[in-house]
Amino acid sequence: MLFGQAPKPDSLVLSSSRQFLTQLYDQNLGENTRLYNGIEFIDPFQRKVIEGFPYFVMDDWQDGSIFYDGQLYENIPLLFDIYQSRVLVDHPKSHAKIELITEKIKYFTISDKYFVHLESPSAGFYQELYGGETKVYALHYKTIQEKIGEKTMITELVTKRRLYILRDGTYYTITSKKSALNVLKEHKNELNKLLGQEKISFKNNKEHALARMGYYFDQLNEQK
Repeated sequence: MLFGQAPKPDSLVLSSSRQFLTQLYDQNLGENTRLYNGIEFIDPFQRKVIEGFPYFVMDDWQDGSIFYDGQLYENIPLLFDIYQSRVLVDHPKSHAKIELITEKIKYFTISDKYFVHLESPSAGFYQELYGGETKVYALHYKTIQEKIGEKTMITELVTKRRLYILRDGTYYTITSKKSALNVLKEHKNELNKLLGQEKISFKNNKEHALARMGYYFDQLNEQK
């Protein structure tokens, strides 16, 4: 284009469209700025040779939802670090991992699982398996084991889980069907029958079994 020549109409339209899209993006991000005001996450394993990963289910971003600082955000890429009990978001501009402030998280969903923050039995994020009058929770976490490789030390991340029933204000650790039935002993026979009728193996599917037991226990109590 010669000096002093007026821009072509198509150029004006394209420039205007780009400006509009930039403004629209900035406006949408502005609505979510509270979600990205945490601190940049520092990976404690970045200088180590590791086996496994510190996150829930997979070592990649998963779309989820989160109720944070009084607002619900949906279809947000999330990482749930179960080694440190931290929730991370992907900053849409810098793509830095941002660590959210735990106290501002009411609940979040990831991998179709619903998590809430509890102070007891120990502070952390728990998967809510059943949320009736009787509640059932799972605490997913990782531990580390050091082992010597051929030329270096290897840090292995091992996935673990604890199960709890919350009844009448008390958390009970569940390690077997017997321990669950002892907590829900008023309907022990009915619950045993339920597992048999629905062909639920407590040993092979503890989370599902406990969720069904909690639900049925509440239903039986309502019928009294």
